[in-house]
Amino acid sequence: ITDELVANGEEFETLNQELNQTQQDLETEIVELQVLEANLTELNQELANHTVELQIQVFQLTNVTTGLEESVTELEGTVQNVTAANALLGRAVDDLTTVTQYMESVHDGFDDSFETVAVGLNNTIKATRANVFLNLFSYYNDIIGQWTCRNRDLFQDYPFWDFPTEPILDSGLVALGELSATL
Repeated sequence: ITDELVANGEEFETLNQELNQTQQDLETEIVELQVLEANLTELNQELANHTVELQIQVFQLTNVTTGLEESVTELEGTVQNVTAANALLGRAVDDLTTVTQYMESVHDGFDDSFETVAVGLNNTIKATRANVFLNLFSYYNDIIGQWTCRNRDLFQDYPFWDFPTEPILDSGLVALGELSATL
């Protein structure tokens, strides 16, 4: 029995040493796991902080995206307005081009027409002057035909009264003007 007890005691002592070694290994692993747990807790806290930061950035990006979408919508409206205005401008340019082409095609005729109108106006002015002169001369002759003493007194200061050969044009017209003013 003693041998058995000694063998069992040695086995027990070996098992006890193995158990002590396993206990030390487990305690080392526990310390390592506690360090790992502390590291993981710290890492988890950092991840939580990063998650909050990312949520804030996502919120900000969402706001920016919404603003950009609104800006894009406004720009699309502006592009449509500019396109419509450009189309109107294009039609106006086409109309102006047509008018310009027409004016270029009749440009030479304008110069000739201007000269023709100028000559016509000049001839009309000359004819009107001659007509006025003839009417005044006729009026003068009518007045001479109906000569009265009052008229003699009025016209005696003019040279044609004393010199019947002097042309009546200069002094006679002045006298006619004064006579008309007295009538």
